[in-house]
Amino acid sequence: MKKLPFLFLLFCSFLINAQNTLQEKIDASLIDLHQVEDKDENFAGFEQLKKEIGDAQIVMLGEQSHSDATTYETKIKLIKYLHREMDFDILAFESSIYDCNRAWSMIQEGHDVKDAAASGIFGMWSTVEELNPLYQYLEQQVAYKTPLMLAGFDSQISAKLALDYFSKDLTTYLATFEDLPAYPEEIQQLQVFIKKRRTGKKIKQKKAIQSIAFVQKLIEVIKNKQTTELSDFWVQSLKSLAIFISDMNLDTDN
Repeated sequence: MKKLPFLFLLFCSFLINAQNTLQEKIDASLIDLHQVEDKDENFAGFEQLKKEIGDAQIVMLGEQSHSDATTYETKIKLIKYLHREMDFDILAFESSIYDCNRAWSMIQEGHDVKDAAASGIFGMWSTVEELNPLYQYLEQQVAYKTPLMLAGFDSQISAKLALDYFSKDLTTYLATFEDLPAYPEEIQQLQVFIKKRRTGKKIKQKKAIQSIAFVQKLIEVIKNKQTTELSDFWVQSLKSLAIFISDMNLDTDN
């Protein structure tokens, strides 16, 4: 009976030592970002950040919630540093691949940066006031040789730009292939799905299955006909759309 308390104390001691060691490692890795409000750009001491990131090609900037103002301000400061000092040139949101690409194209064409970006990024971020300095930075950088480009990596095609442009853009792209049908009815059905998702509705299972089959057919057609940056974009966008239709209407994400 006396061994149990003794073993318990040893176990607690081990946990405390492990926690202390972990805390020491965390403390040694902390970097003072200084003030983050009011567009502060004091990057003194950020060299440690370069050392920690090293040769990494992707840096993930997380958040504990979608509504913490200080987190947005902090990430914007980090984004500026990563772009200016470490040559990271793509800012990828957890938002639609298609919508963010459309937004970036519009920005390059001279559209208002905030309007375009906010129409492509999911509302949980695009409507936050603290994101305004990021829009301003994107606008300042557009004319430079290496601007900070906007991109998305989510399969959900559900932002406002998809509602306004998806069917038109897809039809225009497919028209570049001389011997390819226009598929007006099938593309219109894809647009119906996008519209319904904007209002939280589903399409019938039969329509969903038909749309998925059509999208998969288009993917194979594009892959067999063309290998360019544009074709890669459409292949990935269509793959995402097929998954999205399946998850939302056939419950395949469960």
